[in-house]
Amino acid sequence: MIGILKELCIKNEFSNEGSIEEKSKKYEERSNPIISFLDEFTEDSAGEMIKIKDFTNIFNIFLKEKHLRPMTIRQVGKILREEGYEIKPRNITIFGVTMSSQVILNLNFNTSITTKTTKTTESISQNMYSKLTINTSSFDSFNSNEIEVVKIG
Repeated sequence: MIGILKELCIKNEFSNEGSIEEKSKKYEERSNPIISFLDEFTEDSAGEMIKIKDFTNIFNIFLKEKHLRPMTIRQVGKILREEGYEIKPRNITIFGVTMSSQVILNLNFNTSITTKTTKTTESISQNMYSKLTINTSSFDSFNSNEIEVVKIG
């Protein structure tokens, strides 16, 4: 213990502490992870939109991978508005049913984000993972290997 204290007094730093720039970058990523997520997985794209619910679900998978606390749709929406993104209600028609949904305007995912769905899950992008459970009893005529990829976004 005394040896460690003596070495600390001589070096005046801890081992594996990192540079000021590295510490600053790590702090920014942990204090406001939405910015690093936006930089890595989205792109500004005029005329495009992402449902805020879908964005939040994928963002929470990213947070879980980074061992950070998930956020609610309301929290994500507030941060995005503060960062200058426009969130508006839009009517979306799916299979003849029209629903009102909040969307983030002029934003699109820049990569194909997919997840494998055999009984439990696997990859979303290269470094994000998720657990997705499917009740295959409703797919009696399908083999679980036939249910492969679900595209998100």
